[in-house]
Amino acid sequence: MPGFGGSATAAMPGGMKAYGHVDAFALDNGRRVWKYAPGTFTEASVLATAGDLLFSGDAIGDFFALDAHTGTKLWHFATGAGHRVRPLRTQ
Repeated sequence: MPGFGGSATAAMPGGMKAYGHVDAFALDNGRRVWKYAPGTFTEASVLATAGDLLFSGDAIGDFFALDAHTGTKLWHFATGAGHRVRPLRTQ
């Protein structure tokens, strides 16, 4: 494993492709309102703002903003490294 003098390989069973997505659900009935799939797997959390924006990132380093009502990608920035933790809040 990396850092321990070895290596590791991750593989999905049955040749499946790993992927991730951000979903929005209606609170009154639990139905999915929209789904955004970045095209790769993701382990990042989502940061919601009072301005109805959602920020997250994917495994290949694309940090992005989504419209909270529609799931439309409004903005993105290539950070050069994958996102795997929550965005940090500073005061």
